[in-house]
Amino acid sequence: MLFLKPRSIISPNPLPTEMVSWNWQYNPSIAMGLALRILVLATLMVLNSAGELCAFKPSTHEYCAIKIWISIDEVMSVSATPEARSALKVLAVDDDTFISDLLKRLATKVGCAVHCIHDGAEVGNALLAYRPEIIFLDLVLPGIDGVEIIRILAKAECKAKIVLMSGLDKRTLSSVEEVAKKSKLDVIGAISKPFEPGQIEGILQPLVESKRTASLRVDSTTQTETCLGPHLSYEPEQSLSESSEGSTNWARVSYVWKLDDEQLMDIDSILDETVKPRISRGIIEVILRTAKSDKENGVIDPLKFGLKIALPQNLLSDESTPDYLSELVQASGLGNQNILFEIDENAIINSSDTTSDVLSRLKIKGFKLAVCVKDQSDQVLAALDKLPVDEIVVNMATEQFGESYINNTETEFQVASLVSYAAGAGLVTSVKNAASDQQLNFAKRCNFQKASGLCIQSPSDGISAMEFFKRA
Repeated sequence: MLFLKPRSIISPNPLPTEMVSWNWQYNPSIAMGLALRILVLATLMVLNSAGELCAFKPSTHEYCAIKIWISIDEVMSVSATPEARSALKVLAVDDDTFISDLLKRLATKVGCAVHCIHDGAEVGNALLAYRPEIIFLDLVLPGIDGVEIIRILAKAECKAKIVLMSGLDKRTLSSVEEVAKKSKLDVIGAISKPFEPGQIEGILQPLVESKRTASLRVDSTTQTETCLGPHLSYEPEQSLSESSEGSTNWARVSYVWKLDDEQLMDIDSILDETVKPRISRGIIEVILRTAKSDKENGVIDPLKFGLKIALPQNLLSDESTPDYLSELVQASGLGNQNILFEIDENAIINSSDTTSDVLSRLKIKGFKLAVCVKDQSDQVLAALDKLPVDEIVVNMATEQFGESYINNTETEFQVASLVSYAAGAGLVTSVKNAASDQQLNFAKRCNFQKASGLCIQSPSDGISAMEFFKRA
């Protein structure tokens, strides 16, 4: 069971006593999603509090408690090593504990992670909670027999490879195997009991090697890129005009959490607004530290593309920010000229003298600066002459760029005018979050120079970004 406090995890007020619960066994996606949110917050709290996970000290100088209540049965730990996560997952279904224990020993020996159940009625739940890649299925079980389990697996559209086992004659095994294959199940073998240890190893060894080879697409030190948990995502930009060809390539980098369904969740999207200012430095440090590791391991090459990093608004009101960021980038070995900081439009519209000073000093130190425009383009343009920015980035993940709007000539004229004004001021123009070909074509008609988004390439690891720029 997973228990989660319904209010914010971080609060200077006493935590509520009421609790909401989800059962992992029957809804693993919800349970793991919530657990990962807690773990993300815990990770970032460590970064921001110098290792003190249990308490923060807010401006009121009062400590606030952080309580996490988790108890999960029969679930693999998200903190498992990359080797454990890449192990072939085997489900053994046999009421004979001697056979299931033997299977477990043999499979573990060749590098598998094994889960055993002794009742056919548990197969449905095991599929959800364990998600096996190969199933050893005994045909003779108490209650639900092997043929009925095959129907259950077929109905669940099970993608696991299946090995049938039985002490019955070979004709019966062959008959059941045929039924399973007609049900579009991936039956890779049928063995009679008692079996030789070599038979099990002969089935598993090629599968283990195949998965291991696929997992080693990068060095083990960068294996986190393909695993669950926190890592950097790289979203490359595509050139849309001849004038931008030959210029520096850029990839937008974010600190994300990869969920168990392979989706990426931006850390920013799951944090309370009151928390973000207190961990902004920690996130940038993690981004640059991880980028340094990727560079050292050959995952990225700063000579091939630069990095676009979001700069939180609260850092623009801190006079120490330019020196702080310069020291971080210098330590990463990436070079100031290879870093572009993206600033939200609100920071420009509501800029103070400190903001202007911070931006000017960042520019003097060799960093590139961009303003992300969402829906206040007129006010941004009015402030451009006073601020040292290099680029205008238009966010297409807004209603303004929905299907009904981008087919409107008035909308196209307004956006094209923005691009024309920016180009006249010597600024680069780009779009981000272009999710469809329709949006991409709109950007081209408006003469944007660069674009990024799902219609170009989904956020992924550094290797994918490198391959993208090699093809471009």
